[in-house]
Parts: sequence; C-alpha cells; structure tokens
Amino acid sequence: MSVESVNKKIFAISKPEFNTLMDKNNMSDKTVEEKTDVALISINDSFGQWSVSWFDLDHPNVLRLWFDDVENDTDKFSPTNQEKVSAFTVEQAKQVKDFIKKNKDKKTFIVHCSAGISRSGAVAQYICDFFRCDREEFLRNNPFIHPNGRVTRLLNNLDRYAGSRI
Repeated sequence: MSVESVNKKIFAISKPEFNTLMDKNNMSDKTVEEKTDVALISINDSFGQWSVSWFDLDHPNVLRLWFDDVENDTDKFSPTNQEKVSAFTVEQAKQVKDFIKKNKDKKTFIVHCSAGISRSGAVAQYICDFFRCDREEFLRNNPFIHPNGRVTRLLNNLDRYAGSRI
C-alpha cells in the first residue's frame, strides 16, 4: 500500500514552547484526547530536570519517550543531561512508527524535546517523510532543526528493512 502526499502540519518545538502551547490551548493531561486532530510526541531526557513528562496518563494521541540527545549509550553526557545518558533505541523507533501509523488521520503532529532542535527535529522530519509532506514547507515551519543522526538512522532503517512505510 503506498502513501500519497498529504497536507499535514508538523512541528518540532522545545519543551518550554510546548508548555506554552498546552497552556494557551487549555490542554491538560485530562483534556488532550479532546484534540482529535492533533498527535503529540513528548521526548524527555532520561534523567535530570528535563526528564519530567507533561503527561502522566496514556493517551492514543500522545507518545511519551525518554532518551537523550546522544549518538550512543557510551557518550558521557548530552547537551541537556550532564549525568547519565540513554540513546534512542530500535524499540523506540518502532514505537514512533506504530504511533504515526495509528494517528495517520491527524492533521497536526507536534513533537517536543528539551531544545526543539535535534531529537524532535529528527522525529518530525521522519513524520514529514513518512507522509511525503512538502519538505520545503516543513523546513519553513521548522527552520532551526538539526536532526539527531542516530534517531534519523534508526527510523529510516525501519523502512529499509521492512520494505514499506505502511
């Protein structure tokens, strides 16, 4: 089954921007499911001040992940986590892909991490590619991303080995 190009809004934002967005739109852990046209991916550090997720509950339109902005588990620290680190895994890549497929009807995908640049940039870029969205529009909406190489590789490798996007 092939995926035709679709018009979706995809944003990679920082955790402070995410918090502001949630407050501005009166969204909470209890009301997020009311936003039927939005899917959210919350990327949190594995340890430290940025490890606390906005969400305590599970929701069909929310994916919560914990990993750091590193290339591998042997890295000593990440830009936002100076203590212990955990790299993005193949299992997490599968979770992202499954979440995207389950939420393919959503018009907007919002992905946040601490800075809104590397981890969220890689996941948001994958979502853009997955749905064959307009790359130029995506980059206009996300001008500061610098996708994490490990996240990008693991997500793209899922498609190479599986042979298809859906």
